[in-house]
Amino acid sequence: GAFMTEGAVAGVTPIDSMLSAVKFKNNNNDSEVVIQTNQNILSYKPIALSLVSSGVSQTVLEHYKPLLEKNGDRILASGGSSEGLQGKNKFSSKLYPGGPVAAVLIDGPISLAAIGTVTWVNGKHFLGFGHPFLQTGFSQIPIATAEIVTTVFSQNSAFKIGQMLEIVGTMTDDRKVAIGGILEEMPSMMDFVISINKQKWNYRIGRYSAEAALYAAMALGQALTQRSEKEQGGFYNMNIAVELLSGEQIKFSRQVSGADVPLELKLSDLFMKSVTSLVRQPFREIEIKRIRVDVMYKKKVEIAQLLNANMGGKFKAGSTENIFLSYKNFNQAATDKKIAIAIPKGLEPGSYQFIIADRENALKFEQSTGLGTSPTSYSMLLAKIKLEPSDTEACIYLQQNFMSKRLNGFSMVDLPYSLQQITAQIAAPVDAELVKRAFKIACIDLGKIVSGSLFNNVQIYVEEKT
Repeated sequence: GAFMTEGAVAGVTPIDSMLSAVKFKNNNNDSEVVIQTNQNILSYKPIALSLVSSGVSQTVLEHYKPLLEKNGDRILASGGSSEGLQGKNKFSSKLYPGGPVAAVLIDGPISLAAIGTVTWVNGKHFLGFGHPFLQTGFSQIPIATAEIVTTVFSQNSAFKIGQMLEIVGTMTDDRKVAIGGILEEMPSMMDFVISINKQKWNYRIGRYSAEAALYAAMALGQALTQRSEKEQGGFYNMNIAVELLSGEQIKFSRQVSGADVPLELKLSDLFMKSVTSLVRQPFREIEIKRIRVDVMYKKKVEIAQLLNANMGGKFKAGSTENIFLSYKNFNQAATDKKIAIAIPKGLEPGSYQFIIADRENALKFEQSTGLGTSPTSYSMLLAKIKLEPSDTEACIYLQQNFMSKRLNGFSMVDLPYSLQQITAQIAAPVDAELVKRAFKIACIDLGKIVSGSLFNNVQIYVEEKT
């Protein structure tokens, strides 16, 4: 016979490779059942994973398909029920070698699961798939029995379409060559609650931080697009509350508005980006217990296009001044709003640039001037999230641009202002450099999506002491 090399043959992963990779952890007493073999983990080319969805519209599926298939996986829509598996966990069904098994990613009005094959069952422990899943290592994802609806034959890659039936256990290990876990035990899942104009949707999502935001965004996008099937445009206000297993609570707020354009998936993308910034950070591993999203919608388009700021040309450091901001509401005449601002104390006299900006331009300005430095710790990240302007705020800044003289390589900008004046009179500078100083004054909530930015030059003076 022909000599067979070690590794996967015809898409089949040897059981020794799977047993070597997985350590089973018993959730009751934290003892481990370790299965040892004399084989090393073998190299092979893994087959693509098929993700099966139910209850998801084609619009939502196509929108998130690139993210779902970024690892070469295949996303399919099944014709199964979208009622969810919540409550269907009496452990009356069993897994058996060679039978189908589903790793449940989303459970609720829509569902998403990866369906594969059971390889091995020993008491309450099982192995399955024989190919990569999410490769998260330790995991907490529901395992359900499944049934195969049909098989799609292809010379390139045949695959099966199935649907979930009943949760029967927990996947605790997610490795390159296999998944493994414990039967007749429920996983600790992330609760995801959506409220749109007081109508509610309840979901459970497998707890692993890497892709939880993506799956939650799919559920939110589906709820939003269902609600908006007969109308487009308007104004959405979204409040996000994230509760961690540690007890911490982090809150975000985002808004979108527009006329005769679909806004729903734009809003769910903003949700995904906000939650992802929290979970995908290098400072600390976090586990989410619950996410609640409260969305309020109204048909009226709420957009404020910044037009002008009448502020005079001279401010006193340390004083409270009034500015008159002019902005145009959607399909309405321009509106003037009087805003009282506090000019910081201790500003050096001179020429400043007065800046009013929407969220996008404000974040760019803060990043370019050093006001928005990248966080270097978890606490700094939370502070940054809390202080970021919302979509309905107009943020006000002062920036001073001047040439700083350098004396023997030492920047005079580091000297007190009075000493700079004296030094400039008694010593000749060697060279000069452009220095930018920026100050954040305030962010004013206009209750509408702010659009645009304004720039004006003003003079700051210091009252002379008599």
